[in-house]
Amino acid sequence: MEVIKKEDKKIYSGKVFDLYDRTIKYPDGKTANYDVLKHNGAVAVVPIDSDQNIWFVKQYRPAIEDFLLEIPAGMIEIGEKPEECAIRETQEEIGLKPEKLILLSEFFLAPGYSNEYMYLFLAEGLKVNKFLEDPDEYIVEIKSIPIIEVKRMLEENVFKDIKTIAGLHLAINKIDNL
Repeated sequence: MEVIKKEDKKIYSGKVFDLYDRTIKYPDGKTANYDVLKHNGAVAVVPIDSDQNIWFVKQYRPAIEDFLLEIPAGMIEIGEKPEECAIRETQEEIGLKPEKLILLSEFFLAPGYSNEYMYLFLAEGLKVNKFLEDPDEYIVEIKSIPIIEVKRMLEENVFKDIKTIAGLHLAINKIDNL
């Protein structure tokens, strides 16, 4: 059975996403309206150094009006490859450039209302090589945490965003099985 898209009407155009009112006509004749966010995609990176420390940023997130401890992440620019974005974001956010990226997974973040697709990488071989910081971000802390402590923090539900939680679980599983 095929779902037939009837109409997309742009409601809002922003620098991170566009919002559409999408009317869908289903094969049984029913129609439904949905709010749909169109996004260019993103990356998240689990940077691990040679001492088995994972690097994080603590930054302000306006939507929740609070600070989160997260793995580096960011939006893919138009024409940019996910690997290029992962390197750029790691440099911008923690000042380190990975020599090696391993794709851990790729997935939709919230397919109920958004097409945002994320690529999740493990980054190794970290070398100091900072890009200019993104002026739209407010990072208050960059810190490395030993992997054993990160495991404890995961068990205690310290992390509150899904890209960090999924990224850490996948990266730790990969590292533990090497």
